[in-house]
Amino acid sequence: MEQVRQPFLYRRQNSFFDTELGKQLQNPFGSTTLQANTLWIALGTSFGSMLVVTILFSLVRPHHTVVYAPKKKHAEGIHKPPETGNGILDWVPPLRTTKEDELIKKIGLDAAIFLRFLKMCRNIFLALAVLGGCVLIPVHVTTTKSLLSSVPASTGHPSTSDSLTDALAAITPLNVTGNALWSHVAASYIIDFVVMFFLWYNYRAVVRLKRNYFESSEYRDTLHARSIWMADIPRADRSDERMLQILDSIENTAGLPRAAIARNVKGLPAMIKEHEEAVRKLEGVLAKYLKNPDRLPPKRPTMRASRKDTEYSGTVDAIDYLTRRIRNLEVIIKDTRATIDKRDREPYGFATYDQIADAHVVAYKGRKKKPNGVRIRLAPSPNDLIWENLSLDKKTRARKRIGLNFLIVMLTIIYIVPNALIAAFLSDLSNLANLWPAFMQTYTNDRGLWQFVQAVLSPALLSLIYLALPILFRRWSASSGDLTKTSREQHVIQKLYVFFVFNNLIVFSVFSTLFKFVLSVVGFTASGEDAWTAIQDSDITNSLLKSLCAVSNFWFIWLIQRNLGAAIDLAQLFNLAYKWFVRTFMAATPRKAIEWTAPPPFDYASYYNWFLFYVTVAVCFATVQPLVLVVTFIYFLIDTWLKKYLLLYIFITKTESGGKFWNIIFNRILFATFMANCVAALVIKGCWGQWGANSAGNSPAYYMMGSMIPLPLILLAFKIYCSRTYANQLNYYTTSHINVELGSDQPKQRYMNKDKVAVKFGHPALYKKLMTPMVHAKAQHVLRQLLGGGEHDQAQTGYGDIEMSGMRQEPNDVKDMFEIVQENQLDFANFKNRADFADEHGGQGELYGRQADLMSERSKTPMTVMSDDEFSRSGTPVPLTGTHQNHPAYHHKPQEGVRNFYDHNNDSQRSLLNDAGPGGYAPLHANQTQEELPHYQQQHQHQQPGAVMGLDRWRNGASGYVGVAERGDEDDIGYEAYRQPAYQQDSYRRYR
Repeated sequence: MEQVRQPFLYRRQNSFFDTELGKQLQNPFGSTTLQANTLWIALGTSFGSMLVVTILFSLVRPHHTVVYAPKKKHAEGIHKPPETGNGILDWVPPLRTTKEDELIKKIGLDAAIFLRFLKMCRNIFLALAVLGGCVLIPVHVTTTKSLLSSVPASTGHPSTSDSLTDALAAITPLNVTGNALWSHVAASYIIDFVVMFFLWYNYRAVVRLKRNYFESSEYRDTLHARSIWMADIPRADRSDERMLQILDSIENTAGLPRAAIARNVKGLPAMIKEHEEAVRKLEGVLAKYLKNPDRLPPKRPTMRASRKDTEYSGTVDAIDYLTRRIRNLEVIIKDTRATIDKRDREPYGFATYDQIADAHVVAYKGRKKKPNGVRIRLAPSPNDLIWENLSLDKKTRARKRIGLNFLIVMLTIIYIVPNALIAAFLSDLSNLANLWPAFMQTYTNDRGLWQFVQAVLSPALLSLIYLALPILFRRWSASSGDLTKTSREQHVIQKLYVFFVFNNLIVFSVFSTLFKFVLSVVGFTASGEDAWTAIQDSDITNSLLKSLCAVSNFWFIWLIQRNLGAAIDLAQLFNLAYKWFVRTFMAATPRKAIEWTAPPPFDYASYYNWFLFYVTVAVCFATVQPLVLVVTFIYFLIDTWLKKYLLLYIFITKTESGGKFWNIIFNRILFATFMANCVAALVIKGCWGQWGANSAGNSPAYYMMGSMIPLPLILLAFKIYCSRTYANQLNYYTTSHINVELGSDQPKQRYMNKDKVAVKFGHPALYKKLMTPMVHAKAQHVLRQLLGGGEHDQAQTGYGDIEMSGMRQEPNDVKDMFEIVQENQLDFANFKNRADFADEHGGQGELYGRQADLMSERSKTPMTVMSDDEFSRSGTPVPLTGTHQNHPAYHHKPQEGVRNFYDHNNDSQRSLLNDAGPGGYAPLHANQTQEELPHYQQQHQHQQPGAVMGLDRWRNGASGYVGVAERGDEDDIGYEAYRQPAYQQDSYRRYR
């Protein structure tokens, strides 16, 4: 075989290729002097530190349940985790005895599927570790020894280099040739079939879990279980009747749904968000200023007035300004809620059926149909919806997605440069020493220290980047137009995975080879040779093989260090350090102190991305460095138990998706397996090209590579099979009305109650309680002197769209403005049922025995929505019966000449209902018992005549929208009357 020519036969003197930086970029992993020592240091620091951290956790855990077992204190009923003793290892037995069916009840379906994913990875790498230890490693070592004995050292052949003395190099396929390469073909088939078997086995298990989830009372008692979400509704179809007609054109169900088109909430969400930000700012200012209430600082805190505030500008007194700002926003929000115009309709709506089967059949049959461009899908949980994006049209969402993708592409390109520098220098500090003469002396004198730094620094830096990227991607995705939080998290996983695989695996591993290849081709063409000839002479596959074998040691060490990361995660070291720092050196607000005692939400997007990346690295380097399979198996073996503890006792699922992450996992593991096949083919081609193509008795390389062509086709066929066989079972309770069985825990008549009311999904801005500033009780005696004591009124004022001066009324009592919190009340247990805390730390309420849209036994209405007064604030009492009501029906007409900006006429609500008297209740239905009376009617059935009734009466119609005055009984002239026979119409009347 003709010897490959050395590149750059013609070079310009002092070119970049000849510089030290150019040389290091060409071969960043070429030094082998530190590999062995670095490996032992990595093993010692990783497993030793993991053992120390785990022991410390076992000692501290019984004494710090707020950090290490918050769910044990706050969870109720079936969600309460198993009891643990105070012994050092008493936290281990519950992890062994708690089985999967019980786990779902305690931690939810998403968390159970996450743990099943970890167990699947553990089992996959157990099988692959056996493959690597019994097949690949013996073949590599045997072939290397045979080659050493047959090739003279004087030939300068690659097999005689010093790297063969290193055990790690002997395990790589760098010196494998001939028929021994068939072992890689066989290994590729075994890897694919092992992965497919465990994916198939777990897909079936996930389907079983999802079917049980559909049958559970927690799912079947929710409103979203029987609701349809209709999006992208054309303007002409934005009515309740047209929504019913569209659904009826898809599937004519036995029960008629109740439909509601969404209404424009104007700027309410932005105002409520601004109100919450102002409340938190005020709490922070007061916590710092009142840290020692008996010795206040001589100067009151100041701040810059908001640019959105047209009345004040410049520097103002922070306490006075924020207090007035909060009070003014509350007035504006209250008045805006009362003037929502029903006639302004949004391009989405919801329809609720009496039976779950009807909703799922319609969603299944309408999944591919788009009547008039309307998208039909099952409604997610109300907490899962990103309400501000629901009103966006398709073009706006597409534009936002394109903008996000452009940002990610630019970040991916920009990140190539620092990633290449990390690969060139931090992964091997000798390269940095060669480039930096001043560092060379230190590096030579303290070789042991720098070996330790090399074993820890580069993997740790990559891990820090892995922690920061999910935060950045999630913030970008928040403005990408996603309609649900689950879809946003899915897109974060998808984009993070692509970024990690491209930059942190492909570019990091083969950058030096590609860099050298490009410079080589440039050098050949500069000397007058043809570009294609230059490409062929460069032998890119052999260069890639050497690069992968060299970088495999880095990934081996990096995977070893993941065990330390798992132990740090269990010990919550970063969480402890942050809370200690804030409590010691900063003034924490009462709200922050309460939130710290709550179970934190589990970041599924980050954890799934990390584990999928570990899987991808391990399977890709399975045939290059088989030891990575053993290390990865050990990691998943340990972390499966540690993550089980975290999900049982510490973390909660903030938004339950019902197992929708499984398809993301499934597809990416198949993609990782395909990449492993490509790497195996590259190894075969590189080894064959290195040792020649005409050795006697050896099969040509293209036979081996050709035998691997069916593998991608097998993976594709397997994906199609699983999708067609299991996808519908995973997504829908049923796809037809045939053989629909009710769960044994649900009485049949519960779903056949014709007097049940289907309550619509309402925008949270219409009824969400406003936050109240929290102040510690130790500062209560100085609060009154703080209000109005600043120089806020002396700030410059300007013209605005709101007459703020008319709203400046001091509260009668400090309690009207602030919520006083005692020291012994700074615990999440006292606030876990309040929306301003439970929304972020309550897992939609399931953790505390309730769902976000749980339907009550009697009224069949969402309990959390219907029980709250829509204008009250958190921490303040809900208005009692007989007090002033905020609904427009009870507003008196303003006198001429004293009307403010928001007291304008609105014929759609106010003028038709002004000075409304107390309405009467409808009589009982013939089949309705006294026990089945609506909650509000039971509460007020003995009310004295003339008393003003609560707002609940206005929320129970079947054709209205939560938070907006209901229409009259119009069903006789609507689509319901059109579709149902006259003798059936009475069964759909609302006796609420």
